Amino acid sequence: ATGNRRRFRDLARELIPEFAEVYVSCPLEVCQEREASRRSREVQADLYRRAKQGRLEGGLPGVSTPYEEPEAPEVQVESYILTPRESARKIVEYVKSRWPR
Repeated sequence: ATGNRRRFRDLARELIPEFAEVYVSCPLEVCQEREASRRSREVQADLYRRAKQGRLEGGLPGVSTPYEEPEAPEVQVESYILTPRESARKIVEYVKSRWPR
């Protein structure tokens, strides 16, 4: 889930005993490029354009609604540098180290 405001994430941290904040960072320009080149029909198209035009219900964090970056996430993944596999591996390694079997 996404939480565009720190207070939402802080509340989740208080309410969920085994909470871990994972920040998947990516520059806005890269997100827009990825959306433009995406072929999948499983995800809505033109989200950034519609958000900029004020035509996206609820807005889009970082574009038409504020996004507050985490101050101290347990895991940060730079998805514009790492491959999807590397990103997933980083998250899984953290989970395994925090909650070993």
